[in-house]
Amino acid sequence: MPSEPFARQLRRELAACGLIPPQDRTLAVCAAVVCAGRAERRRAARAVGLLTWRRAMAASGLPDPPTDAIRILGWGRLLTEYLVAPVIGPGQAGYEAVIRLGAQANLIVTLYDSFRDHHAPGGEPLSRSTLDALSRRPSLWQRIAWRHPAPARSMARLVLSYFDRLDRLPFAHRHGHVRRAVTQLIGRMYEAEQAMFDAANGGRSLPARAVQMKSVYPFVTMGLPAWLAAPQVDPTHLLSHVRWLYRVGAFLAWIDDAVDVAYDRAAGRPNLVAGALSSAGSPAEEAALAQRIARAGQRAAAGWRATGGPGSAAPAIVSDALRACLASWLSDAPAEGSK
Repeated sequence: MPSEPFARQLRRELAACGLIPPQDRTLAVCAAVVCAGRAERRRAARAVGLLTWRRAMAASGLPDPPTDAIRILGWGRLLTEYLVAPVIGPGQAGYEAVIRLGAQANLIVTLYDSFRDHHAPGGEPLSRSTLDALSRRPSLWQRIAWRHPAPARSMARLVLSYFDRLDRLPFAHRHGHVRRAVTQLIGRMYEAEQAMFDAANGGRSLPARAVQMKSVYPFVTMGLPAWLAAPQVDPTHLLSHVRWLYRVGAFLAWIDDAVDVAYDRAAGRPNLVAGALSSAGSPAEEAALAQRIARAGQRAAAGWRATGGPGSAAPAIVSDALRACLASWLSDAPAEGSK
């Protein structure tokens, strides 16, 4: 067991690497997140239908559904602005639509996880066949059956809305290879979610790589659609951006699991940090792990600054997004044995 809550060690190392901003900056970003999250929540509720939205939130298992939805959507929006900055910037055609898509993607992933956790094993909120059908947007799915439970109905409508908006981005049809890549990525994300769920419920372990990728895919999904709002796709730039998205996602996967390590242990869920700490033989090894994670974050942040992309002209709050997210995330980290 760790000598102190690992999240506390990790926050200290992140601060030493300059990845924890001053408290006033964190508070300013969090205030902007709440404001943005409220607007995005209204849009999401309209996409689903107000009655279905209320029923879905009530069945979501989220601790405080109204506040949690604001937080999930607000952070999803701001982090998407950060993730797409190497490709597109404010004022560009399609920019706002891409940012809203990222917020919606963050909500879909979080709700799916929560629905599965609180309605297992018979409460599958989105089957793979439904996901594939929605990605193709056949007319059948323009009328989601009202006999379905609210979680399944809300997931289907949110996913349908997502793909519909994805295809309305300015260059979605010109860059068909990117559109197909987004669809394939979402399929891999779904498979990773299923593998994680099956492992947790079957008491099985997963390779660390599989555990990590489950958390990586959502961040790549938030950033990749930016190319559907870019007039041209330079293959070298696209590859560089995608590799950076994976680096950011891999770093944030460690942060996510550091925050959730006690909860995941209690629930028997695979967790990167729990696995690493179980093989750490001393406090020095735990400290070394925290240092490695912090250095990975430092490299990811340096990669954003080095791009000089269109989004570098975004408000300072965007450049602070990653650091403020880390500060907010880790300030809420539970003590060992609590959630």
